[in-house]
Amino acid sequence: MYHHVKKHVHILLHPTREESHWDKIINGFIIILILLNLVAVILETEPLLFNKYEKIFHGFDIFSVFIFSVEYILRVWSCTHDSKYKHWFWGRLRYMVTWEALIDLVAILPFYLGVVKIFDLRELR
Repeated sequence: MYHHVKKHVHILLHPTREESHWDKIINGFIIILILLNLVAVILETEPLLFNKYEKIFHGFDIFSVFIFSVEYILRVWSCTHDSKYKHWFWGRLRYMVTWEALIDLVAILPFYLGVVKIFDLRELR
């Protein structure tokens, strides 16, 4: 059961030529969420909008980081289904240093660094 679920998660989050209906929906949702985040970042630069809708911007930010974090964790967890990343530890580490995984990490890490008060890197996102 465990390997069956991991295989399906991997297929959903790592599209191949044999795309299914669900991986198109999931990846479309992620792309739309990325675009909405770009719009939100642009709108936040306008002081009047930011002051008026600060709670909405913050809520959307938390929602987005949650979704992107879950996606990142699931990608790292399921990557061992791919033969390139077969080893349970070294395979995941090898996947985590790919460009795709590093971009995902750079997108979510500033939020968590700001939460633990190490750095405030929201602008980097």
